[in-house]
Amino acid sequence: MIDKFDQESGRTNSEDIEKSLEYSKKAIENKNYLEGEIKKIQDKSIGQLFENTAENFGDSVAIISEYGELTYKEVLMQVKKISNVLIKKGINRGDKVALIISNTADTIMYIMAIISIGAAYVPIDIKYPAARKDFIVEDCKAKAIISREERIEVLNSKSNDNEIHCKEKYFCDNTEDVCYVIYTSGTTGVPKGVEIKQSYVLNLCSWFKDTYNVSKESRVLSLNSLCFDASVKNIFTTFLTGGCVVLNIDKELSPRKLLKYIENNKVTHLNGTPSIIEELLETSTEENFIHFKSLDVLITGGERFINNNHLKDMYLSKNKNMCISNVYGPTECTSVTAFYMVTEKEILEGEKNIPIGKPICNKVVCIVDEDGNICGPNIQGEIWIGGEGVIKGYINREKLTAEKFVNMNGNTFYRSGDMGFYDELENLHYEGRKDSQIKLNGYRIELDEISNNIEKLDKVNKCVCLYDNNMIIAFYTSNSINNTSEIKEIVKSTLPKFMIPQYIFEIDKFELTVNGKIDTNKLRTRFKEMLKDKNTEDNLTEIQKIVKEIWKKILKTETIALSDNFFDIGGNSLKLFQMSRHIEKEFSMIIEPIHLMELSNIKKISEFIEKKDSLDNEEVQDDFDFEEIRKMRKNRYEKLLRKGEGYEF
Repeated sequence: MIDKFDQESGRTNSEDIEKSLEYSKKAIENKNYLEGEIKKIQDKSIGQLFENTAENFGDSVAIISEYGELTYKEVLMQVKKISNVLIKKGINRGDKVALIISNTADTIMYIMAIISIGAAYVPIDIKYPAARKDFIVEDCKAKAIISREERIEVLNSKSNDNEIHCKEKYFCDNTEDVCYVIYTSGTTGVPKGVEIKQSYVLNLCSWFKDTYNVSKESRVLSLNSLCFDASVKNIFTTFLTGGCVVLNIDKELSPRKLLKYIENNKVTHLNGTPSIIEELLETSTEENFIHFKSLDVLITGGERFINNNHLKDMYLSKNKNMCISNVYGPTECTSVTAFYMVTEKEILEGEKNIPIGKPICNKVVCIVDEDGNICGPNIQGEIWIGGEGVIKGYINREKLTAEKFVNMNGNTFYRSGDMGFYDELENLHYEGRKDSQIKLNGYRIELDEISNNIEKLDKVNKCVCLYDNNMIIAFYTSNSINNTSEIKEIVKSTLPKFMIPQYIFEIDKFELTVNGKIDTNKLRTRFKEMLKDKNTEDNLTEIQKIVKEIWKKILKTETIALSDNFFDIGGNSLKLFQMSRHIEKEFSMIIEPIHLMELSNIKKISEFIEKKDSLDNEEVQDDFDFEEIRKMRKNRYEKLLRKGEGYEF
C-alpha cells in the first residue's frame, strides 16, 4: 500500500523531501509499517444486506430496548414505511438528514430508512447548545431535521400497504453513498464534519463480525450514545448477521439499573469506554459479577485501558471463558483502526501497559517522526493511518484538511495527532496525544507520560493529569485506602523533578461526559473548589498577602496555598533570586536566597519577615535554627545529586 511520500506531504524544502523519500523507501523495504489483513468487502449496500437479513430472520428479535422488543419483520416494515415518508418529503439519494438522537428503536429505524434510500444521517444530541445544532445543520446542508416527536408520529400513523412494498424504490445499491456524518470537537472551537461512506462501514462490519464471532445468536449492547461512531459497528454488524441490537437505557441511567438490564437481556457483546466498564465492574463485585453470566466479549476503547482487580475477578468468575479486547481509532478513520486481544497472563497479572494492537482489515498504520520519516520498531512518533475507511478531508475545512491529511503513494493518510510506537511483535502502543505536550519552566512535558507512570503504581487504579494555571495537577482513583503524601513520595522517586505534579488528589471516581469519557472540565472545577479554602484572602495576614502576590507574579499562577513548597509548584533557583529581590523591595529587608530555600513556603517566610521586623537578626536565627535545617537540606541534596537531580545551585 505504501512505498514513498509524494510532495503533497506538506514539506517545502526540496532537500528535506529528497532525504525523507530515500529514508522512507528503505523503511518500506524493511516493512516498517503495520498492515491489516487484505480482505474483499461486500459490494451490496447496507440497505440491501439488511433487507436480506430481515427476510431470512423475520421472526427473530432485531431490537431490544427498555420499552420492549421488535422482530426483523416488524423493523423492515417500519423502515419501508419511513422510507416512503422521506421520499415524499423530497429526501433523495445524496441528501443529509439531521436526526435528534435518543437511545430508542425509532432512532434506529430512521437510521436504516435514511441510508436505505441513499441519504446520510447526521446525529445530533438533544443536549447540544442551539448554536452547535444550528452550525451542524447549516455546515452539512441538511435537507431536514427530524425530532423524536416527529418520528413517533410517523410510526403511529396509518399507511397504505401498497406504498411500502416496492423494494427497488427503497434500497439503493451504491456502497459509495455517504452513510453518516459525525461532527467532532475542534481545537479552535469549531466542530469538524466527517463523512463516512457505506463501503467504509462495511469494512468495519466485516472485521467486527469475524473477529468477535457476531452471529444470529449474538446480543450486542453499546454503552456509547448513538451520536458517537463507537455505536456504528454494533448496530450495522448485528443487523447484517441476524443478531439482536440491545439499546442502552435512555433515561434514569445508573450502574445498578444498567447491570440488571445487561443480565435480563442476556447480553453477549458489551462495548464501552474503560471508565464506564470500570464503574459497572466495581458495582457488580457485590453480586460476584452475576450480571455478566451471558457475556462472551468485552470491548473497551476511547481511553487508556483499565486493568485491575475488578477486571481480573470478573474474568475468573467466568472461568476465564471470555474475550477482552482493547480497540483504538479516530472518527476520521471509521471508528476502529486497531485492536488487541488482552491475554490471560496480562489480565491475571494486572499488566498496565496494554497495547492497542494491530490494524483491522484493509488498513495501514505507520509511525512518523517530526521530519516526516517512517520510524522502525520501538521508536516513538505520530500515528498515521491509511487504507479503507480513512476520509479524504473535513466538510468545508480546506485549511484544516491540508494540515491533517497527506498523500502517500496515492493513498490518503490521516495524521492522528496521537503518539505511539510498535513493538517487535508488531503491536501498536498508544503513548498519548501530541497536543497533550506542555512546556513548563523550559521543559517539554507529556501529561500522558505522567499519568501512565502514576497508573503503574500498585495502589493506583486510574490517573488523569491536567495543566492549569501554570501547574500540573494529578487526579487518581484507588481500590485501597491510600495516603496521598505517600503516593507523592513514590512519584518523586519515579519521575524527574520537573515532571512531578504540583498537586495530587485522590477522588472516589471520575465523572464522565455524555460519550463516556472522563470530564476534564469538571476536574478543573473540582480542583479550584479543593483549593478555595486554602486560598481565601480572609485568613491571610497582611505580610502573607504581600508574599503570596510576589509568588503569583514570579510563578505565574493564581493557585497557591500557604503550605505549598516553592519548588513543588514551579520554583527554581532563578525564581528564588527574583523572590529575594521582590521581598527586599517590599519589606526593605534582605533575606538571602539560601534562607528562602530553607523556609520554602509562604507561611514560614511570612513568619520570618514578621519576626525579623520586630526582633533583631540573632533572635530570629535562633528561633528558626537554620543550621539544623541546612544539615537536613545538605543530606537531601547529596542524595538528589547521586540520582542526577537537585536544585540548580
